[in-house]
Amino acid sequence: MDRHGIAVRRRLGRARRRMRPSDGTAGHDVAHRPVLAGLAAAVRPSHHRAAPRWHPVQDRAGRAGADRGTLFMTAIPLLAVDGLAMRFGAQQLFNGLDFTAGPGAVALVGPNGTGKSTLLTLLAGIATPQAGTIRIAGHVLAQAPHQAKRNLAYVPDESVAYDFMTGAQFLGMVDALRGTRDAPQAAPLIAGLGLTAHVDKRFAAMSLGTRKKFMLAAGLMGGAPVVLMDEPSNGIDADAKAWLARLIRQQAATRLLLFSTHDSELIEATGAGLLRLG
Repeated sequence: MDRHGIAVRRRLGRARRRMRPSDGTAGHDVAHRPVLAGLAAAVRPSHHRAAPRWHPVQDRAGRAGADRGTLFMTAIPLLAVDGLAMRFGAQQLFNGLDFTAGPGAVALVGPNGTGKSTLLTLLAGIATPQAGTIRIAGHVLAQAPHQAKRNLAYVPDESVAYDFMTGAQFLGMVDALRGTRDAPQAAPLIAGLGLTAHVDKRFAAMSLGTRKKFMLAAGLMGGAPVVLMDEPSNGIDADAKAWLARLIRQQAATRLLLFSTHDSELIEATGAGLLRLG
């Protein structure tokens, strides 16, 4: 590893031990923040050996929900949704939503208000559906939440870091919550997303785009088989977006990367299949 990678590892290692703000405010309630808990879910890949099957991603009407790249071969679907329903007041976002997916890139698309972000929070276990079953790598999320969440990572649209934290401290905190040592994997993400100059900067002094890139680095630096991302290209610069698209395309062979987006360029660059809502 080069000197930059070693420096990143050292900074993240120190960050694991420094999780209190300078003003004395308690900094150890992070495990109780539901979005952080989803983003920092521990990683334990499945070792199931069943014979492989084909699982098409399907839309709410039960039809194949993508124009291309929607058949992923997997022993057990990395993500399986059965009969999912969610309503807010008089608005029914979805009812009887069914789909399965294995490794690949899938773009969750549809007009605003159709429940894309809500669906991601349901899949991440941050919110609870009113009906239906979600399985992550074969584990029923409602019945075995710890086992299910060990196989997923969630990247929210907005930053969930404390303003007093530096970028290195935030990544170190996520690493500590996972109970893993993924800092070596963070170094190429930091470089690729253009974050090298910002690792020691506090979130309060960061632009929205830089904050978003740290959320992406935190979600992607582990080996979670299922990665859920809410509008991953929102607010980031063109170079970082191009690098992210290449990474998604490369990792789609071994992981499920499901992301909501209105960005047709990102969909095209990643070769993602489409899962439509609305």
